[in-house]
Amino acid sequence: MNKKSFVWTEWVAAAGVIASLIFVGYEIRQSNALGRQQAQQSMAEAWSTVNLAVATDHVLADLLARMQAGELKADFTPGEAVSLYQVLHGLDHTWEMYYKQTQMGVLEEGDISFPPPNNQVFGAPFHRELWPSIRGGFSEDFAVFWEQRFGLTDH
Repeated sequence: MNKKSFVWTEWVAAAGVIASLIFVGYEIRQSNALGRQQAQQSMAEAWSTVNLAVATDHVLADLLARMQAGELKADFTPGEAVSLYQVLHGLDHTWEMYYKQTQMGVLEEGDISFPPPNNQVFGAPFHRELWPSIRGGFSEDFAVFWEQRFGLTDH
């Protein structure tokens, strides 16, 4: 093989490698977009389920309304307090999952809107009272984020 043929072969091989890398990059980009879309769909379905549960369960809706009005654990029966504990603990873990997905890059900043600091559920006195007993079940970075967002350490 002469030198000219060899150089031409190298150029063709290099072009093939570059084309392959471009294709792989495109496929990764498509896969990431699909993953984000699936995560967003999952979030929408989860919150639809939560909203439907509250809308159709008048006992739960009443408990949440009382909590949002400022009632503390002592204002609820033991069973009511357990129900609220379970709801809030589950919601906090749901938000932790979204927080982690954002940190890992599965979700981007614009994909999710965390509850505002004045949220009447997560900023409720009942939630602030509950938080110290459940904080240890969350990652430290999320716990700090959540505490700062809702003033969970000022009680």
